[in-house]
Amino acid sequence: MFLYPLPKGAPNGAQERSREITRSFRRAVSRSLADSLFGWCRGTLRGLVGAAALAGVFFAFASVQSAAAQEKATVQSSVTRDPHNIVLSLGFSIPPYVIANSNRGAELDIVREALALEGYIITTRYVPNKRRNIEYSSGNSDGALTVSPNEALPGFYSKSYITYQNVAFSLEKNQYAISSIADLSGKRVVAFQTASVVLGPEFGAFAKNNKMYREIAKQRDHVSLLFNRQTDVIIGDVNILNWLVKNGSYSSQTNKNQPMTIHRIFPPSHKFAVFREEEVTRAFDRGIAALKKSGRYDEILKDYDVYRAPGDDLSWRTRKHKPLTS
Repeated sequence: MFLYPLPKGAPNGAQERSREITRSFRRAVSRSLADSLFGWCRGTLRGLVGAAALAGVFFAFASVQSAAAQEKATVQSSVTRDPHNIVLSLGFSIPPYVIANSNRGAELDIVREALALEGYIITTRYVPNKRRNIEYSSGNSDGALTVSPNEALPGFYSKSYITYQNVAFSLEKNQYAISSIADLSGKRVVAFQTASVVLGPEFGAFAKNNKMYREIAKQRDHVSLLFNRQTDVIIGDVNILNWLVKNGSYSSQTNKNQPMTIHRIFPPSHKFAVFREEEVTRAFDRGIAALKKSGRYDEILKDYDVYRAPGDDLSWRTRKHKPLTS
């Protein structure tokens, strides 16, 4: 078929030119149709891919939101879920009071048994001291342990249930004369997290003005630094540091048999528990009182070789309760 009709008797050359024109036209039309069809397919495919990607992002976001909501609902307040199952935030392992890898210790056993007497079961969340306060204050746990008065967390404080005795340790051969916080000036000092808050304003001022002062979460590292002469003084509870010296594992280059001097420059540090619910706080106080009356409290301390100074004041301290963060 020609693109346009030729009159009968047209020369052969004209007929050939007409055929060529027709073939060229068909090729152009075919290419145009192919390009249009390819463009349509490509656009459609892109649209489908984009829609699939958008759907994937949506479902991924929905899944993350759902998981986050589920986790928050799980840990936000177990008191709401089950009044007799409570989540407690506490610091990293601080043996002999808390031994995280076995979920026990002198302090933890006392807390667990005291609450068990009142019908409560505890779940522990181990975090650094600073994180412990954030976890509790933001509603991710029902209570916090080993709290000092200066931390002023929201909620309902218990009576003091255990007393720490913070001291300064140095290597005996250095022969440091340390009888007050002021004597720490000019020395490399390492302490536990939040020490600058819980050890009082004088120590807080020293920590702020001493560029060689550091706070490190894991107290085993404090002992290692001291034995390896990378710090001059370490600050911590006498029972914790004694336990870490005797039982801590250190590198073969660390000589942990070096004699040390204990500098008693801090008063006893009374520790409290704080709970989101007043009812739990009162139950805890009753449980602690029952353990002491039965003699079980002292038995637990003895089991872990915890030294308890005579006449420790474990009495209630009046505190103003701050509102809880929702």
